[in-house]
Amino acid sequence: GRATLRHCKALLSVIFTHAKRAGILDGENPAQDARIPRAAEASPPTYAYTAEEVFTMLDALQGTAKTAVALIYFCALRPGEARAARWEDYDGKTLRIRESMWRTHTTLPKTAESVAPVPAAETLRDLLTESRRESGYILASPLGKPVDLHNLAARVVIPALARCAECGKVEKGHETNGHEFKKLPEWHGWYALRRGLATLATSLDSQLAAKSLLRHSTVNTTQQFYIK
Repeated sequence: GRATLRHCKALLSVIFTHAKRAGILDGENPAQDARIPRAAEASPPTYAYTAEEVFTMLDALQGTAKTAVALIYFCALRPGEARAARWEDYDGKTLRIRESMWRTHTTLPKTAESVAPVPAAETLRDLLTESRRESGYILASPLGKPVDLHNLAARVVIPALARCAECGKVEKGHETNGHEFKKLPEWHGWYALRRGLATLATSLDSQLAAKSLLRHSTVNTTQQFYIK
């Protein structure tokens, strides 16, 4: 994809720049003249979950999967920030974001502005009150380690949504026995939850409110990549 190739070019450019400054490489930075092929595929449009879709997912999920969806959506977290979230950083009303986690590596969040408290919505507070605190991490695996969100989505979230969608299918003309079946949303990844809250905050308040919740340094980032 075009975006992936741009990221590769940027990374190579930084590496070669560092090599030049360290005296390992003489001459021009070879990444500067690299061009992205016209045949490279453009990135597909991104998705933002609506509040209705999120609540439908919460009804279909249980345990850590349900907590993960609620935590990332209502606190507008990046997946790495959600994995690193600890109970000691939650005071019952706000969650202070201090760290991020990639695989087994704990780092600072993406930007300095990201180190900040975020409000916890009432729905999330109720869910966290019922959660078991057997580990220091809010999203913990059975072994007490930070949960792998990629595996959680593949093994729990996607199959659960598929099962519920199958159970909720009612062909035209069939009896529903008074039950109202909700259409289950497709899985669009964890960032679709963060985009969803940015879009909701903008519709209810303003782009600046969304920027504040997502802890961006400028509203341009929020506007360009998160508000749908």
